[in-house]
Amino acid sequence: VWLHALVALLGERSAVPLRLAALLSVLAVGALAPLVVVPRGAPIAPGVRGLSACGASLFAHGYFDFWTSGRGGVFVAAALLGAAVALLRDRHALRGPLVAGALVGVALTLRPAAFPFVPLLLGVAFSGPPLRRARRVGLVLVGGGLSVGLALLPIAAGGGLSDAYDLLWDARCLFLGEPRWETFGALFFAARLWASYEPVASPLAFLFLASALRAALQRDADAFGRAVFVAGFALASVASLAVVGSSDLSEPELLVGLVALVVVSVAQELARTFPRATGRAHALFLVQCIFLYAISCWEIWTPPAVYGLRWRALAWRVTGRVDERAYVATFNKRAIGFYPAEIAEMAAWLRANTGPGDRVLVRGYEPSLYLLAGRTYGGRFFTTSQLVWDNCAYKREAWLAQDREDLARLRPRVVVTVPAPPGVDAKESFLPLGYRERFHTEHFFALVRD
Repeated sequence: VWLHALVALLGERSAVPLRLAALLSVLAVGALAPLVVVPRGAPIAPGVRGLSACGASLFAHGYFDFWTSGRGGVFVAAALLGAAVALLRDRHALRGPLVAGALVGVALTLRPAAFPFVPLLLGVAFSGPPLRRARRVGLVLVGGGLSVGLALLPIAAGGGLSDAYDLLWDARCLFLGEPRWETFGALFFAARLWASYEPVASPLAFLFLASALRAALQRDADAFGRAVFVAGFALASVASLAVVGSSDLSEPELLVGLVALVVVSVAQELARTFPRATGRAHALFLVQCIFLYAISCWEIWTPPAVYGLRWRALAWRVTGRVDERAYVATFNKRAIGFYPAEIAEMAAWLRANTGPGDRVLVRGYEPSLYLLAGRTYGGRFFTTSQLVWDNCAYKREAWLAQDREDLARLRPRVVVTVPAPPGVDAKESFLPLGYRERFHTEHFFALVRD
């Protein structure tokens, strides 16, 4: 809620503010990671901060495209690393644990599936001075409770706690339930995840484990403790992703924090091993990361692999070889029914053929039509995933009844449907109610009430 309010101040109907906020969060991850890995009082080697920010940026802006980025993972990672820095660096008895708890609360508010990080950070709080351990843990819990409470306050003030609970429980159908497009379960997802990131993960993991082994053999307790924390952060990240369990590889955007921590660990170790050639060692490390990253991208067809196609399409648009609709259509994702050019076309028709006071109901999973057309419905369900998807059965019968009541009570002037089997999404369901088709694109139908 608070994040949306902040972004809305910058530009409610534009994705640019959200992208800028995500970029700042990625840079924050790059700046915070060295403060977590390098012990307090020890110097951060030259170039480590730059490599940290570069590694975080390569991951966050490379593996995820216009559809799969901006899912909130970078905000959660920044909040979690900020909490770790507050616990590890702030000497103040009250401020450090309270700030850490507040940031953990922010992370949990943005993504409840981040709860595996809570015991990790509580362990960091408990590792402080023996006489303050229980107090520090308590203060972290208090800070987290206050942060979550502040986030829930505006929802409670509007009487929306019950709806928020329903929304949270229903949303889990996309993750904890049977995946909609994949039916192979958690093991298949784990295999896809490993195959996607292995070309980069394996070399980085090897270098990191070598530095951790060196710290253990030399009995460098502080350095080994930081390595254990990074390993714990990795386990918490995997556990969080396992809870989400999505077949969509965009959810691992959260891993940007882990990537930055491992890159910093390796870069700091290189500076210690090659004190007179740190710059060259870091340069070779960066080249290695970029090379392996490029291999990974080409292997799984992530954004850099299609940059050439994107530039070609953009050049055709600028030179007039294709019109705007044809250019926007290059962003179609047929597998998930995403057709931005048709959405824009339908939104333009709705603006031209309805007034601001006309109610419009959009079926399917296209809430952007409400925003682009500047129209509202007033009913509870602005998407129908919880009404039609087999894996979203929470309160199914009660919600179907409420959907029918809303439709009878509000009587929207226009209903936008999608190609679908008989049910709430199909246009055939609205023809007996007095609706007639007036406009259509390939994948959307506008039905107007007589």
